[in-house]
Amino acid sequence: MANTNHVRMIKRGVNHWNQWRKQNPRVKPDLSGIDLSEQDLKDINLINANLSRANLSLANLSGAFLAGSDLSDAFLSEANLSRVNFSRADLTKADLSFARLQGATLIEATLYQAILIEACMIQVIFPYADLRQVNLSKADLSEANGIKANLTQAKLDSAQLQQINLSRAFMSEASLKGANLKGANLSKTDLSFSNLSSALLRDANLSKSIAIEVNFRGADLRNTNLKNGQCVKANFSRVDGCEVDLSFANLTGADLSEADLQQASLKEANLRDANLTRCRLFGTNFSAATLTGVCLEDISPNVTTTLVDVACDYAYQRNNQQERIPQTGCFESGEVKYFFAEAQATLTLGLPKDVHWAALTYSLQWLQTQPSCQPVKIQRLEHNPDGTILLRLTTAASIDKERLQLDLWRVYEETYMMLEPEDGQPLAKPLPSIDPQQYGHHESINRLFDFLTLMMEAITPNGAVINNHDLTVPSNGTNISHRPTFQELSATNPLLQGEMADTLQQPHTL
Repeated sequence: MANTNHVRMIKRGVNHWNQWRKQNPRVKPDLSGIDLSEQDLKDINLINANLSRANLSLANLSGAFLAGSDLSDAFLSEANLSRVNFSRADLTKADLSFARLQGATLIEATLYQAILIEACMIQVIFPYADLRQVNLSKADLSEANGIKANLTQAKLDSAQLQQINLSRAFMSEASLKGANLKGANLSKTDLSFSNLSSALLRDANLSKSIAIEVNFRGADLRNTNLKNGQCVKANFSRVDGCEVDLSFANLTGADLSEADLQQASLKEANLRDANLTRCRLFGTNFSAATLTGVCLEDISPNVTTTLVDVACDYAYQRNNQQERIPQTGCFESGEVKYFFAEAQATLTLGLPKDVHWAALTYSLQWLQTQPSCQPVKIQRLEHNPDGTILLRLTTAASIDKERLQLDLWRVYEETYMMLEPEDGQPLAKPLPSIDPQQYGHHESINRLFDFLTLMMEAITPNGAVINNHDLTVPSNGTNISHRPTFQELSATNPLLQGEMADTLQQPHTL
């Protein structure tokens, strides 16, 4: 219960209150449970005051002094708290949602389980503060300073954390899904078991951070510094890791499947038992890295991938430690480099669920006519859990795969537009033989694989079907060359006739 004399004193106004505080410096005001909502309390002196359960929502407390005060369970939502000094204040379970705290000081403050949803905390200073289990979803902490702050199990989903300094902070089990941490300083920070999926970490500093079992899935790690990071069993799947620095990092058992690691540095990194399935490794530096037990399924290296002095006793060609290479014993010195060289002669295409098979087949036929890409063969057609399809081709090792993919998809798009039915015309009925509802996904993929292989082999010896169609792209980006209609193609290729043509002319979802 609040002290009635103290309540009466504060209601006389800020100037009167501050003068009284100056004359009575040893008095600790008891204003617990008081309703000061929407009041103008700018520059008020509430040092060491008891404001537990007080209602200060929508109040103007800018520049106020609240150091050492008790604000546990207080209501401060939408309050103006800019430049407020909360040092060593107790804000346990306080509601500060949508509050404005620009430039506020929270050194050693306690905000355990406090609510700060969408709070504006730009340039806030909170070193050593206790923010365990705090809710900072969509809050803006740009350029804030939280050195050694405790954010264990904190919720920072979609928060704005650009240029924040959280060096040596404790953030284990925190949730930062979709958070913006561009340019943030997280060096030596404990992020173990936290969730950073889809977060923006471009240009961030996570050197020497503890990232054990952290979920980085789909995060933007371009030019991020993770040097010497402890990333054991971390999830880096599908990250954009171009130019990321993972040198000397411990990536034992980490999942880097489908990550883009172009120009990344993994110099002397420990990748024992890591998963590199379908990683893009153009220009990646593995110098002196440990690769023993790594999964190299469908990797995409190139001639600039560096493998100097790598340590690799054995590896796997399939995930979950399947298809060990070599089957027994260990690699001979430098033998692992031959596996990477062989992987350079492959091209992996991710196909959408509604791929247009006629357009794809035509595109693959066009690929066969390019002398620089020979030989071209279908290696594997695989159904992914998300419904998309993986098409693996064997190509020439020396080609520019990135340029080839762009050209291949350009031909696909042009052919797709050509084969699209006109408005009002019904789509053809699909062949029952590749209906996944009847045969299942696995059998459907097998049938499509056989079909596409036949189509690749069906091209005429002189390439008459499509060789006469120049693919030169003018400066304006349009293609002015003649492209045959589906009827013209089918006239020269029996596999594009009859019931099979009905199937090819429509998009087919697996």
